Amino acid sequence: MLEVVTTLVGSTNEIASTGLESLIGANVSPHFFSDVFNKEILYVKHSSPAYFESYLKKDQLSDLLAYRHIAMGDLRMAREGQKVSLYELLNEESNLIDVVRGKIEQGYTLILQQLNQYHAPLTKLISSLEVENLFAFQANAYYSPPNSLGFERHWDTHDVFILQVEGEKVWELFDRPIMSPNDELTSKYSAKLSSQAKFIQKVMLKPGELLYLPRGAVHQVYTEDSDSLHITLGIRQSTVENLLMKSISQICKNEPAFQRSLNFLTDDTNQTAIKERLIEHLNSYNLTESLNKIRIMFLDARRQAQSRLLSNLFAKEQSIWQPETKYSISASYRTEFNGDFCHLYFEGRKLSFPSLYKTELSHILQNKSTTFDIKKLEKERLDYIGQKLLNEGLLQLAK
Repeated sequence: MLEVVTTLVGSTNEIASTGLESLIGANVSPHFFSDVFNKEILYVKHSSPAYFESYLKKDQLSDLLAYRHIAMGDLRMAREGQKVSLYELLNEESNLIDVVRGKIEQGYTLILQQLNQYHAPLTKLISSLEVENLFAFQANAYYSPPNSLGFERHWDTHDVFILQVEGEKVWELFDRPIMSPNDELTSKYSAKLSSQAKFIQKVMLKPGELLYLPRGAVHQVYTEDSDSLHITLGIRQSTVENLLMKSISQICKNEPAFQRSLNFLTDDTNQTAIKERLIEHLNSYNLTESLNKIRIMFLDARRQAQSRLLSNLFAKEQSIWQPETKYSISASYRTEFNGDFCHLYFEGRKLSFPSLYKTELSHILQNKSTTFDIKKLEKERLDYIGQKLLNEGLLQLAK
């Protein structure tokens, strides 16, 4: 049965030497992967309630929605297990922030997925964690109003760190019915087995506190009198299955006998010979070498990806859309309006906007190098599109 390990992290003038140490403290981080990872629940209490505010603050949410152009697919809202598509909620008379605020007033939780793709402080944290620990990480943020429940009791298919930034949230923690659940096992058994899981402990997570939950640990989360903002850092792990699949794939690519075409009509495949040949390869295959190759490929890929992402985010920070400024169109483009979307094509790329943004999109493209008269337009939609086109390079400062 899982146990909750609690640790206190006092204030210190020393700078954490690793990303993991900055999260859970110098006492726990050196032996986290040997003693805690995938074995126990960890509850960390930092001395400062503002400890995690350098990563995100509540008053930054509106700015992130308005100016960072988070993909609509990365924005969700949920209440009592019911998920809502923001596309379905937008109409000709509404804008994104008003819709989000309205649903929050109705008790919905706002979920910003893959926030490390849009917010530089989290991009840097994720980059550090990935290079140090050789796991892929993803940062999501959750804002919940008081007295709300976003999701029913469930487990996740990945380990997760929960960073409580502002407000408070109740975490009811239960044992894990399945040690290492994947997506298939979760879809089959999560609802039934989660409801039967043995209760462990109730934690009121406060600002500056952190929980680590291993994959499969059942939990139910809700707010009481306070609203709540927390960040989750999901750990996307490679499994033994991944290693075996990559190894067998490599064996098959280098074995001519395994490249033979299958004849489903005659079924003349010599199954015994195939099995014997595969066993020969497996007996001589160097799994350590394969594992090292996977490590190197992971590091190279993640370093390059995070470097590009940070560069793009830095460029965006330097170019903030101002509707009163003169811009010009930097490339040839074409538009396509069909049904629910407005599509914009340029330089081999495609951008899509909800159809209700058509007037503002057309206005920006048609005005080109003149300043924009926004009196008769929806300002938030105009800002949303303008910042996106500026980020993507279709708009540039007029000379």
